[in-house]
Amino acid sequence: TSRVPLDCNNYARYSNQEVHDLFIKAQSTNDQAEREKLYKEAQLIIKEDAPWIPLVHSEPALAGRADVTGFKPHPTGSDLLINVEFKK
Repeated sequence: TSRVPLDCNNYARYSNQEVHDLFIKAQSTNDQAEREKLYKEAQLIIKEDAPWIPLVHSEPALAGRADVTGFKPHPTGSDLLINVEFKK
């Protein structure tokens, strides 16, 4: 669909207005419990709609050091390192 940008990770070009609306609501609230509820609802819809079957997924290996701060791993592996610092 035209709403799915070509440079996103939506390789199946999945589109569902109800899911889109749930994502917008979830992204618009600061209430973590409400956000979790909305994302879970969206996941259930996506699971039922899915035109694909996930066969495998990776579990990234993570290691850390006590003198490194600000690192927050991203579920897709697209880690932002701008806030990472070494303690002195």
